[in-house]
Amino acid sequence: TRDRTIRDHGARSALARNNTLHANKKAQLEAVNDLLEAFGNAKTSRNDNSSRFGKYSQLYFSQTPYTVSGLKVDHYLLERSRVVCVPDGERNYHIMHYIASAESDACVAAGLPEKTFRCVSSATTVRKFDASAFDDASGFAELKGKMHEAGFDEELQAGIYSTIKGI
Repeated sequence: TRDRTIRDHGARSALARNNTLHANKKAQLEAVNDLLEAFGNAKTSRNDNSSRFGKYSQLYFSQTPYTVSGLKVDHYLLERSRVVCVPDGERNYHIMHYIASAESDACVAAGLPEKTFRCVSSATTVRKFDASAFDDASGFAELKGKMHEAGFDEELQAGIYSTIKGI
């Protein structure tokens, strides 16, 4: 009976580890999807969160117990004209506003003049369909959390933000 108890405990531990691994993969996949939306969605005249991209995704499964083992995204097609030319009443990609907001807040906190960014400046008065304002600061905080969940370390995140600031 002692051996059986040890085996049962070992089986429960393995099952718990597998469920934790499964939960982590699920969280990572959800985080990646949210990242794609932040980088590829924008407020349009018809929708506050309109997809402006296309993607081809391949989901990989392990042999047993048939759990998700990975995801590959190919052919990420982006509406590039939106980066430099945003129609009236619309906003650029969410990520552009998140980073502009964070940069402006950092300048104000340091006692420097607030930064303005041409790619988002035309949308400062654009509101959501429910007439509320966009909260880019909390959107950016949420994005950083999702990047961390998806496995992006701080250095990689900083490089991505720096590249986007260059645009």
